[in-house]
Amino acid sequence: AMMPRGGKLLIDVERMKISATSEYIRLEEPLQNALAGKEVELGEREIQPYYTVLLAEKLGFAIDARKSAAGAEIKLAKIT
Repeated sequence: AMMPRGGKLLIDVERMKISATSEYIRLEEPLQNALAGKEVELGEREIQPYYTVLLAEKLGFAIDARKSAAGAEIKLAKIT
């Protein structure tokens, strides 16, 4: 849903960071809210990020998703 027309995905396991670049990147407000764990109306675009957040929390992580000039960045942070 974030990269409907493809792009480049870089996964840095050591830093627990995913960087996505595409001229067509989409990180719309409902998707950002779902990734932030906020209450959202679940539709076909929000269900996967919503469950991703639940899984991350179960494993002790928080998700931070931000749009940048080059695309988007998603980071996992260990909850202390």
